[in-house]
Amino acid sequence: MAPAESEIIRWRVFLIVARAWLALIIALALLTLLLVNIVSVTKLSSAYAWLAGCIIFLHHAKCIIAERIGLSRYSRNIPEKIMAEFRYVKEKSGISYSIPIYMKPDSVARAAIYGFGIPYISAVTVSTGICNITPHEWRGVFAHEFAHIKIMNSYGILSLTLLIKLLSIYCGIFWVTEILEFYDDYALATVCAIIFLYYINPLLLAVLNYGISFPINRRFEYAADAFGAYILGSADHVIDVLKIFKKINHGGGAENSPGFIPAEITHPSLDKRISALEKLKTKPS
Repeated sequence: MAPAESEIIRWRVFLIVARAWLALIIALALLTLLLVNIVSVTKLSSAYAWLAGCIIFLHHAKCIIAERIGLSRYSRNIPEKIMAEFRYVKEKSGISYSIPIYMKPDSVARAAIYGFGIPYISAVTVSTGICNITPHEWRGVFAHEFAHIKIMNSYGILSLTLLIKLLSIYCGIFWVTEILEFYDDYALATVCAIIFLYYINPLLLAVLNYGISFPINRRFEYAADAFGAYILGSADHVIDVLKIFKKINHGGGAENSPGFIPAEITHPSLDKRISALEKLKTKPS
């Protein structure tokens, strides 16, 4: 690759990553401001808010640990030709700590990073549905996953998730404590708490996730694609593996999978991701 082209790619990659982080920072700031503004001055609701925050944090910590431990049931007997590409891309990424890789039995094309990029906790998983792709395409798979670690988006998404859940729970706490304060009716407060827990809270979470969390997650998928191309010095590896994923999954595998999520909810469509990567290869006129 010519040096001039490399400079253009580097500039565009960093712009894509910066835009994703800017959107995340704005969302975190607005949600924090909203949370602060609805916090009740009463000691009761403030105490409940802190308690809710601690419970949410501990719950997520438990989920991260349980998820990571749960990977041990999958095979680590990875063919050497795959491990060679894994080690190559890991070294190119500048990641020095150990990251295990597991292979899940699944006909759908999947790859993921677990553990939010936390050193010595994180792990990479790939599905058996892509075990026959070429070394060139394996580099694209691993570059994208290691890019998530390098741009540290998992920490930001985790913070956003915690804040959204805290905000949704605190809205319920605020509502119930205000009812107790004005009506002094524990029966009414209990009914309102049940209504909020089973009906309003899921709806509020859906609105916040679909309106804020999922769009930002899609931005970071673009950023991971771009930074993966930057790691390898070429967008071709990531483009080619996305085309393979499209061929496998749109051939009937993904839509019939229990874990399949319809297009463009948490991830952009593969066509959009490929198109965005193609633009990294185009010099501005």
